[in-house]
Amino acid sequence: MNNIPNPDNWMDVFTILAATAMVAIPSWFAARNHKSIKKVSEDTQKLDKSISNGHTYPLRQDIDQIRDTINEIHSDVRGVKKDISDIRSELREERKDRLELDNRFERFKRAR
Repeated sequence: MNNIPNPDNWMDVFTILAATAMVAIPSWFAARNHKSIKKVSEDTQKLDKSISNGHTYPLRQDIDQIRDTINEIHSDVRGVKKDISDIRSELREERKDRLELDNRFERFKRAR
């Protein structure tokens, strides 16, 4: 096994450059992303960590607002499902009453 790369032709050089790029490019993106995080501070009053990335509010507050909105949507959808269930049961009852009325009408016609 040869530990030291020995580029004998252009294909070996290309392979070494490709392997280097596969390591260097993700590392460069990670370093670039790390620079974009400006400040991590600990809020001593609330004892939680807040991350500021140029937003007006801390990230935790944004996530809490999103969670509350999702909970509201969930309860609204639950209400809509209940309403649809009620309408379906009313339609079943109306259909049952209509079929009963049709049967009574047919019996009345036959009796005449």
